[in-house]
Amino acid sequence: MPAKDHLNKILFHASMSETPPHEGDPMMVHGNTFHLGTPESAIDRITYSNFTDDAFAELDENVVPQVNAYMHVYEAEVPENLHIHHDPHGAGYDEFVYDEWDPDKAIDERKVKDIAAYENLHEDPGSISYIMHKGMIRSGKAKFVGTMPFTARGEANDRYRIMKELGYD
Repeated sequence: MPAKDHLNKILFHASMSETPPHEGDPMMVHGNTFHLGTPESAIDRITYSNFTDDAFAELDENVVPQVNAYMHVYEAEVPENLHIHHDPHGAGYDEFVYDEWDPDKAIDERKVKDIAAYENLHEDPGSISYIMHKGMIRSGKAKFVGTMPFTARGEANDRYRIMKELGYD
């Protein structure tokens, strides 16, 4: 796909559902927004949300857990100097403790009207993830590229394979 056909960021969302998040149930907690980020953050999200600490502890150290899931891909116009908020889920996971996390600096998903950025503390830690309002698709500031089935593997770097399969070589 020629570069001129792309908006400025390629973003990823993984789920157990083939239905892309922008078409998802509007009655969900934050029905008008959804999270996107790096392929690694999407893989981490789907892998770790399906394996509890106990399940990880029972795995042989040579076995990498696998989850069959779907990768949803979007292209979005993201302003270069977008303010980076704290992770909205900074205190949402018992296994993570961040002294520097400040709930007053965390993004409130309900207030996102287009796109907001945050430093992801849990999935692909340190990467920048985004909360996108579904209206960005309707406005043309974002476009849905497609959905592909994939096998998520904890700690695996599948970026190259995913990008190639989607035609971004």
